[in-house]
Amino acid sequence: MIILLLMASNRRVNGGTMIDRIVEEVRKARNKHAKKFNYDVKEVAADIQKQQKESGREFVSFPAKRIEPVFSKRLLSKDSHSAS
Repeated sequence: MIILLLMASNRRVNGGTMIDRIVEEVRKARNKHAKKFNYDVKEVAADIQKQQKESGREFVSFPAKRIEPVFSKRLLSKDSHSAS
């Protein structure tokens, strides 16, 4: 019950749309940072990586996993049946 009240106190309604103050704050910070680099995504990413290196903290990165689309197997099996 207390958690729900805390969550509700962090939100307000604007024209029927729920606005979360934390999300608003994060968006403002992100916009302010991007504006410094003229909204150039490559420059923003480079600055974030620079900040990570300078922080001295350890950051972990995992390789992307390639996921085979399910429908491709179905299409291939249908094509192989119709070709024979």
